[in-house]
Amino acid sequence: MTAVLLDATNTTQMFQLGNYKIEAKFWVPPAWMHATNTMPGPIAGIFISTGSDDYIIMGRNLAVNFYSTNENENVGIGTDEEGVYENGRGCRAAG
Repeated sequence: MTAVLLDATNTTQMFQLGNYKIEAKFWVPPAWMHATNTMPGPIAGIFISTGSDDYIIMGRNLAVNFYSTNENENVGIGTDEEGVYENGRGCRAAG
């Protein structure tokens, strides 16, 4: 388990957790959303490895990329579940 704290001067963090290098960075909304690209303040995320290929990530306004620790291997995300769990809605996307 690890955590990140991003701010205007530290917008990206790279670390290793389990079998992967993980990059966490400030998520910049696409132009079609007509949203501001400014960081709303400090952004925090918690990363929990629950198995060799399973992670729980909690945070807001984070873009997360996984990289293999083996340079000859490609990785991808099999299932991405997103949700708001306090009086909100959620969604699940399988890839």
